[in-house]
Amino acid sequence: MSITRKIYTAIKKLQQGELFSHIYDKVMLSLIRNKNVFSEYKKAQTYYKLGKKYSKFLKPDSSSVPTSAKEPIRVWTCWFQGEENAPELVKVCINRMRAVFGKENVTVITDENFSEFVTLPDCILKKYEKGIISRAHFSDILRIELLYQHGGLWLDSAVFCTCKNVPNYIADSELFAYKNINLTRNDINPIVASSWLLRAEKSEKIIGKTHELLFEYWKKEKTLANYYLVHIFFALATEVYPDEWKNVPSFPNTSPHVLQFEFFESYKQGRFSQIEGMSDFHKLNWKAKKPDGVQNTNYDYVLSL
Repeated sequence: MSITRKIYTAIKKLQQGELFSHIYDKVMLSLIRNKNVFSEYKKAQTYYKLGKKYSKFLKPDSSSVPTSAKEPIRVWTCWFQGEENAPELVKVCINRMRAVFGKENVTVITDENFSEFVTLPDCILKKYEKGIISRAHFSDILRIELLYQHGGLWLDSAVFCTCKNVPNYIADSELFAYKNINLTRNDINPIVASSWLLRAEKSEKIIGKTHELLFEYWKKEKTLANYYLVHIFFALATEVYPDEWKNVPSFPNTSPHVLQFEFFESYKQGRFSQIEGMSDFHKLNWKAKKPDGVQNTNYDYVLSL
């Protein structure tokens, strides 16, 4: 980072009242010397801080009850600038969603149409308009609200589907998310699931509690406590409703990332079939750049479908 950029960052942190914590984080990172470990430390720190701050809201809410009627599962995804302006990989993934789930069942959320589907507090809308809430975090808020208000299946725009329809383990669940499996079980995990795929019935309890915590947070806050804010609130919500969380079938969130990490490897039908067998959904990275001179990769194969 350039000196100019460092000065700019310091001034912004000072204006936001976060200069001391910014300096403290820099010192801690220099001591830990491992960005992954430091990231886990920051998540845990935020988890305990928010758990304490919003403890009065961490109680069951009898008014949040999932609907009993089963309806066709609506699929939600998002590209704020409009699908026509999306990268090629995103277009392929969205078209794949339509082929799998039916064109009429897939809704692409944009800056122009999100207000047609969800009602959000003015405090959130104004902070989004001012850039206080980034597009990345606004999409986190939207997925929770869409599922809370309508139910359905949320898929990030760069999720590639290899199933032929909604799998039963998702369709038959009031709530589904790929879980962050904690093998050590030595302590509470501040992040218990991924958010790039979420399935919920309308007014599902854990989604409802996450919705409540997000709204309470943005009533007063002007900065994002942690990039994984929605994941941390979701984790706290699962503790309010442990039985509901226990009913969510356990599928690890690692398998759906295998294709992403082999995206630019040479396409081999046998290996691709193995990856397809690992997961019905594959979280890809639309920002990834194909290396020069590499041909016939898994990336090329996906774009050709």
